[in-house]
Amino acid sequence: MALTLYRRHRKECEGGHAEDSRSGEFDEGRRGWKKCGCLIHVSGTLGGQFSRKQTGKANWEEAKAVAAVWESARSWDGRTKIEESATPSPELAAPERLTIERAIQAFTAEFEEYAAPNTQKKYRLLLKKLKVFSQSKGYVLLEQWGPIDVREFRSSWW
Repeated sequence: MALTLYRRHRKECEGGHAEDSRSGEFDEGRRGWKKCGCLIHVSGTLGGQFSRKQTGKANWEEAKAVAAVWESARSWDGRTKIEESATPSPELAAPERLTIERAIQAFTAEFEEYAAPNTQKKYRLLLKKLKVFSQSKGYVLLEQWGPIDVREFRSSWW
């Protein structure tokens, strides 16, 4: 679940905002908003534990970076379970890289179970085009594909 960032205004707020009022990044982007140096806070649930914390930052980008560390660690102290234990578990090893050929085979096996014959025929035609397009780009792994490649592939159908 995503963490929520907000600025909590102090009594001595330079922008003149009410004490304990909250504002978000979107609010502060509006015309006429008076900037201040009040700190940004974060709230949400990490690792099954709800909390509200101060990021210690007044800049939105820096606060987002702090929240991203907490979110990636899934912990409010920013340390992952691996850092806490001396021996890393083998299941957290690098994930297996998926080839395009293997992804196509897995998808084909799945849709053959439930798709109608004409739908299967269309899937096979599309996947054949996808394989040829990937080979023309020199792609072997699924992770090599990006949004632009998807758009180029889709525009090559016409």
